[in-house]
Amino acid sequence: MEMLKPKFDAKLKEDKLILKQITRLADSHCHLDLIGKDGIAEALRHNVAFMLTNGTTMESNDKNLSFLDNVHVFVNMGIDPQNAINLNDAHLGALISNIKINAARITGIGEIGLDNTYGEESMNRQRVVFDTLVDLSIKMQKPISVHARGTLDEVIDILHNKGHSRVHLHFFEGDIMQAKKAERLGYMVSIPPLDSARRRRVIKEIAIDNILVESDSPAASKSPQEVISALMMISEVKGISLDRASDIIFDNTRKFFSLSQKNIMMR
Repeated sequence: MEMLKPKFDAKLKEDKLILKQITRLADSHCHLDLIGKDGIAEALRHNVAFMLTNGTTMESNDKNLSFLDNVHVFVNMGIDPQNAINLNDAHLGALISNIKINAARITGIGEIGLDNTYGEESMNRQRVVFDTLVDLSIKMQKPISVHARGTLDEVIDILHNKGHSRVHLHFFEGDIMQAKKAERLGYMVSIPPLDSARRRRVIKEIAIDNILVESDSPAASKSPQEVISALMMISEVKGISLDRASDIIFDNTRKFFSLSQKNIMMR
């Protein structure tokens, strides 16, 4: 989860008006355990068809599962790097057991990853946890949602060497070369609702078929419906209508996470 202040508040009123006209919104990465039922209901009222909620702790995994309906809410179970640092072997075993028990219910494993902002000393434990959960996802044939802050090259190399192809690079902040490598490997690059020249360059240089959008709410944005700002960025850079961008990204998300179209309630 990225603790960043949104930059789109000034456009929020305009975005909400546009949002009413878009019916195919999908949030590929959020944290509904921190938003709750009211936040989910609000997102549905603003035409978000479905959301992928991600676990960051043992407790958040369980809370996310309580919201699972496989229509509007789908669940990835995992543990983020910040919490992986202090995960001992017994707790890691418990996490693995919980994921296996819920294998038929969950969509993928996430969020997981590596983050160098917690110091080099913590990286060894992060790598053990990440490596273990990546192997588990391959064995279970599940997609992964990956946090890679300051570690993108290492993360891509690890996943490439393991032959993992169903990779969602959550909150992508890499450069064009890293984005192109991810594209060649068939990974999905996820765009949050935070505009930047760097992010726009990435959107321009890779195929829209390799792009997803996310809110990372409630950290990087307030709620899932604010994926509209990421879609607006993609629409502008790619030179296509907002409605067309919405349709493509919606289908990308559904296909990547293997979500049955008949199970997704269209509003």
